[in-house]
Amino acid sequence: MRQLFVVGMVLAMIGFVRGGSDDPVKCKADGLHLCCATCDSTVKSILGKVDGISAVKVDRKAADKVTFEAATDRAANDALTALVNGGFCCEVTAGAKHIMAPKVMVNLKADSITVKDVHVCCNACTKALKAMFKDDAVTVAGSGTQKDVTIAGKNLDGQTVLDTMRKSGFTGTIQAK
Repeated sequence: MRQLFVVGMVLAMIGFVRGGSDDPVKCKADGLHLCCATCDSTVKSILGKVDGISAVKVDRKAADKVTFEAATDRAANDALTALVNGGFCCEVTAGAKHIMAPKVMVNLKADSITVKDVHVCCNACTKALKAMFKDDAVTVAGSGTQKDVTIAGKNLDGQTVLDTMRKSGFTGTIQAK
């Protein structure tokens, strides 16, 4: 009987130790442009469609504005990819790991640069983009929460345009003209 008790305790301990490895990882996304309820709901919607992501919370007034749980490292990476594809730029912290949006290299000089599929859902998003490029003309075109942003100026550098947007929580794809 004593042997059965010891075997049972060993099996219980193995189960306890293994159970911890299947626990979801607490994550947060930092640096996204969040200015309104539509930004919040868009982020929730994007993360809600990623397999392995749960417990999504978005509160632009909180210190950790966007938090969620990832079932796996891949799910955390997929969450970042989904946010980037949704026009947001950020860094995801998954436990002790920091996952950065992939660096995009742009080799384009032009007087007009269009960035496609940028998250621009309201006038505050547009105002933030115009403030980034106050010496240039900024126009926003399209419908929905992802729009095309055109910056018109003199001898603009595509890399600088994209890097400036990404530092403020926006991203998209540069369209060469």
